[in-house]
Amino acid sequence: MNGLNGIEPGDVAASCDHVTSAINAAEVVVEPFPHMVISEFLPDRMYRQLLATWPPDDLLTFTNSMRRRQLTLATALDRLPPGIRPFWSAVQDLSEIVNRQLVARFRPYLGHKLATIIGSDWARVLDECSIGVRGTVLAGYTGEVELLPHTDHIRILTNAFLYCSEAEGREDALGTWLYRSLGLSLPTNVQLKRRDLEMCLRKHTLVPYQRNTCLAYINGPTSFHGVDRVDIGARQRRLCMFNSRLGVRDLIRIAGEAFVI
Repeated sequence: MNGLNGIEPGDVAASCDHVTSAINAAEVVVEPFPHMVISEFLPDRMYRQLLATWPPDDLLTFTNSMRRRQLTLATALDRLPPGIRPFWSAVQDLSEIVNRQLVARFRPYLGHKLATIIGSDWARVLDECSIGVRGTVLAGYTGEVELLPHTDHIRILTNAFLYCSEAEGREDALGTWLYRSLGLSLPTNVQLKRRDLEMCLRKHTLVPYQRNTCLAYINGPTSFHGVDRVDIGARQRRLCMFNSRLGVRDLIRIAGEAFVI
């Protein structure tokens, strides 16, 4: 890995060890779907550097979700200011370690996603799949934000949100709700009407928006999560997101071409 702006290579190795230990020590909670909430996810020094070197807003592009701006590091590193590029290159490298560890930690629970798609033989089929583990997306939200309950794209195997808050305390209003399904199951991100969601889902667990805290979960057909509507004005709600993904060819083989978009 590259040395970081203000962080030496030895600190980078220590960060990898810290993240690995944090993931392995975390409890896997199976309700309402398999997930972990990991406090002090990064070493404090690296976390403070993350906040200090967050890319300028004009490098993050708007999406159609929650007034969200985002940046994919894999395609944007060359556009970052030279002074912060080494740090984010190291974060990109760290994402591979994060995702490998999350896949390994969640391995006994991956039937939550794959059994409904593949059947009881899911573990053997998974062994034959290519799993992408390198990638980091930065996201920032401002103004009025809301994310209706949903599952993620079917390609995503595990997902993780590192809450990048500059505040010291927890902020429940900016947190992520995990929902218990009353029978609703969706293999991928499908937009449903609010009334249908309210009928089929119940709020179960609130994961507060809190500094250096990571929510990691298996993206299964009942892994519904969302954010309540709130107006945060000029405040930034920031996330550093990691995920592991099934290869496109494997996805076609086990689920069909209809899901490849």
